[in-house]
Amino acid sequence: MTQEEFKKEMRGMAVLFANLEGKIFQIERRLEDMATKDDIGRVLSAFEVSAKRSEAFERAMLLHGQALTDAGFQLKDHEKRIGALELRPS
Repeated sequence: MTQEEFKKEMRGMAVLFANLEGKIFQIERRLEDMATKDDIGRVLSAFEVSAKRSEAFERAMLLHGQALTDAGFQLKDHEKRIGALELRPS
């Protein structure tokens, strides 16, 4: 191999190395932007907590609605009894 061929080969390797370095940099940037298993775990954990709170809130709403319905029936019953007592002669 002549000195000129050697220099040409070295230039080719330098270009190849520069291209590889650029590709490695791009891969590193993509990896920085990707979510890790820990990130995904934290998101899923927060979602589960939110879902449990939502279920608890839904149960509370149903119980509250039932309590209001029961109170309404009880109020009507009291109104009937008070009305009956008021109509009675003393």
